[in-house]
Amino acid sequence: MPQPDPTIANLTDDQAMERVARGDRNAFAALVQAYQERAWKVARRFTGNDADARDLVQETFLGILEHAARYKPEGRFSGFLFRILANKAINRSRRSQLAVVSPSPEILASSQPSVEGDAEAALAAARRDHRVSVALASLPPNQKMALVLRYYDDCSYEDIASAMDVSVKAVERLLARGRDALRALLAGAKG
Repeated sequence: MPQPDPTIANLTDDQAMERVARGDRNAFAALVQAYQERAWKVARRFTGNDADARDLVQETFLGILEHAARYKPEGRFSGFLFRILANKAINRSRRSQLAVVSPSPEILASSQPSVEGDAEAALAAARRDHRVSVALASLPPNQKMALVLRYYDDCSYEDIASAMDVSVKAVERLLARGRDALRALLAGAKG
């Protein structure tokens, strides 16, 4: 992938997408550089593992290239990106169940005690995160995506609605049902 040049760095996301639609690979590289970490974090939380998250992010950016000519600067670029990511993630999870794996490497790294007394607290946090990941994986894909966007990417209800191509009211219902299901699953996992 080409490195973005300094003139590209000063473009807005909408201007960069306009250039991507005309085949500017540098503008595309700038968007990838600006959004890949955020997209990966959402994909990682949704899929439950690094390999599926990498594949999903790659598919998402290929989707951005594929749909660049249809991009309309009516909202934020992040909404466009997350709409593609959400569609691909939900479609993928409907085709085959994504694996839930043990806590991610960053969680395991954070569970390494800095002080011996912190070891038990770190282990408890890693176990809790794993229970949440397992419970999250069992939710319907649209509820899971809404929860991930809201609580792990801190998206507003409006941004989630845009990303998932639903109304804000639908987002409220997805989040409420998802939270209720998570509570029930986590309460059952404690016993």
